[in-house]
Amino acid sequence: MRRATRAIERQPQLASAMVTAVSAPDPAVSECQQEITVVMTDVLSVPMDGLDADLRLRVVRVLSHVWYSSLLGWVNGWAYVGDVGDELESAARLLLR
Repeated sequence: MRRATRAIERQPQLASAMVTAVSAPDPAVSECQQEITVVMTDVLSVPMDGLDADLRLRVVRVLSHVWYSSLLGWVNGWAYVGDVGDELESAARLLLR
């Protein structure tokens, strides 16, 4: 996740535009939203390969929500970009104790 945060730091305007676009309630972006959900699930699942499949999917779902919420906080100026990775790591550690 640190890698994803570094990508956001390198191209903050692009990342902000992407988060804003994906957050739109417009039905025209629903296909893109689905694709991003699949990508996020894949990215978050890889480090948990040995975990029970059902537990892994539930953890990934929660981490996806934390990641998305943190990104929205950053885009809206409520948080710093570094907080995104920190929040995700904190949630992962709590969930996978």
